[in-house]
Amino acid sequence: MKNLRIKIFAAIIVVILAGGVVYYFAKNQNLALRTWNLEFWQSSNNQAPSSDIPSSNNQAPSSNNQYKNDQFGFSFGYPEGFNISDFDDGGGKIILVKNVGSSVSNNSDNGFQIFIAAFDEPGPITKERILKDIPDMVISNEKEILVGGERALSFTSKDELGGETREIWIARGGYLYQITGYKNFEKELLEIMGTWKFQ
Repeated sequence: MKNLRIKIFAAIIVVILAGGVVYYFAKNQNLALRTWNLEFWQSSNNQAPSSDIPSSNNQAPSSNNQYKNDQFGFSFGYPEGFNISDFDDGGGKIILVKNVGSSVSNNSDNGFQIFIAAFDEPGPITKERILKDIPDMVISNEKEILVGGERALSFTSKDELGGETREIWIARGGYLYQITGYKNFEKELLEIMGTWKFQ
């Protein structure tokens, strides 16, 4: 448990530093960025998952674009006008999926991020397990869903600035996948998650 807290703290520090770099470059492009909420958790649950997200046989709306990550063994479809970048942050990998064609000045609201870190506990994940490690985390409207055939927990939360987020977290194959987007991007995020496939 102590080792997990150290990893969480180290990852948060690295993310804050990475956020500073992103903010610096975004500021030079007149973009107002909001900070993403990056925290770790996991747990077990025996309830049957919901299939409320689109089937993983679907393609992302109006697109044949496909992101594939061989390192972690997954892929997903995404719409035209989106840019994907990824980088290592010391505690894991961050993948940013952003709508660069948006006319909205804060286009970080029109995208999502995936944070992947090593994780040594089996899934699936529950609200109770998260709150055991992160008691002050806001978790609302939680529901177990299937993403790429894996049981995942979908819920709403809040970032450090009070912005409402849609979170989807998956524990699989020794890794924790934390998928986070702002609430106003929820419909698109769920459509994209419907195309997610594990290899």
